[in-house]
Amino acid sequence: MIKINMLSTEKQQLNAAVTAALEAIRSRSYSARNPHLGKMIKCQICLRRHREIVKCELRYSTGRWADDQPLIASQTTVRGVMGASRFSKKRFHPHPNKRGLLLVERTQQLFPQHQPFYTKPEDAMKAARTEALRQLKAERRHRRRVRNKQQDISRRINAGLEKPGKRMIRLNHDVRFETKMKRQEKQAARTKTNKEVDSVF
Repeated sequence: MIKINMLSTEKQQLNAAVTAALEAIRSRSYSARNPHLGKMIKCQICLRRHREIVKCELRYSTGRWADDQPLIASQTTVRGVMGASRFSKKRFHPHPNKRGLLLVERTQQLFPQHQPFYTKPEDAMKAARTEALRQLKAERRHRRRVRNKQQDISRRINAGLEKPGKRMIRLNHDVRFETKMKRQEKQAARTKTNKEVDSVF
C-alpha cells in the first residue's frame, strides 16, 4: 500500500516547524521554560536556596526602648554583622556523648601498654585509640548478638516452638575490661616467671 501525502509543501514545512518547536520546548529545563522565575541562588540572608525572584530582607526586632524603630544589631561583633543563625548550627566544642567518653576512658587505660613501643606520644595515643575503638566495637557487637539471640528464643517460646523456661547458653560471656587486663597481667607475670626459671636451669 502506497501512502501519498496530500498536504501542500507549505503545510508540510509548517508542520515540521511546529514539531521542531514543540520538541525544543519540551527539551528545555525548568529555568529555561520559566525565565520569569530566575536562576537558583544561595541567599546570604535566609541561608537557603531559592529563585532570584524571591527577595529576602533583613528583619530587625522592634521594642519600646527604640520608640518602635528597628533595633539594629551591633556591627562590631561577628554575630551582629553576619547574624546569629550562622553560629547556632553546632557547638564550637561539642559535648562528648556516652560512647565518646567510653572511648576516651579506654584509650587512657590502653595508653601505658603502647607507650614503650613508640617514640612519639601522639603515635602511642593513636594506636591506643585504635585498639580501644576495636574493643568497644567488638563488645557492642557481642552484646547485640546476645540480645538478638535471646529475642529469637523468646519469639520461639511465644510461638510454641520451644519449651518455656529455656535460656540461651552464653559460651562467650561478657568480661569486663578491668578483669581482662588483670588476667593479662597475671599471664604475663606467670610467663616471665617461667622464663626466669628456664634460664636458671
